[in-house]
Amino acid sequence: KSAEARFGAVSCCPGCFSVYRREAVLPLLERWRDETFLGRHSIFGDDRALTMLLLRDGWKNTFQPDAIARTAVPERVRGYLRQQLRWKKSWLQQGLRASLFMWRQHPVAAAWFYLGLFLSLIGPVFAFRAMVVDPLVLGTVPWRYVVGAACVSIALASYLSVRRRDARRLTAVLILPLIAIVLAFQMPFAIARLSDARWGTR
Repeated sequence: KSAEARFGAVSCCPGCFSVYRREAVLPLLERWRDETFLGRHSIFGDDRALTMLLLRDGWKNTFQPDAIARTAVPERVRGYLRQQLRWKKSWLQQGLRASLFMWRQHPVAAAWFYLGLFLSLIGPVFAFRAMVVDPLVLGTVPWRYVVGAACVSIALASYLSVRRRDARRLTAVLILPLIAIVLAFQMPFAIARLSDARWGTR
């Protein structure tokens, strides 16, 4: 979000804490309320949907890193995985819609968006190849994939810790292996369930 905000192109203003200009939102309310995907009413990802509608209409979306919000989060692994599945479906639905107009954003913001969409779709292929196919077919240990994920997570956690002057940010080192190994395998399931409009955690 910090990187996207440099170009006024934050792709998702989070539902837990966002502020909008009245004149920007009012003309969008009916389109936002009545959005459908594959013939079904879209009920999740409403924060990302509104953000994308604003970007499509030429508004700038920014990010305030010092804002503090409190929100309910899943307390169990099952609930967390269901939340992540819902978020992936939202990202895919809104990402496919936004791919039709994000090219109008700043070239760096547009490239960042399309790269993220592409990697989200192709990432599970690499994860499956590294974690399943190669060990079973070639008998190899996926050390390059695991070490690569660990290096990226260490770099991210170190950057956050230094940037925020908060050693607790080092716990972010635990996040990327989860994303690269566990959550990557959710994407094919999310693609297969795109037409399912159920919330999933209620």
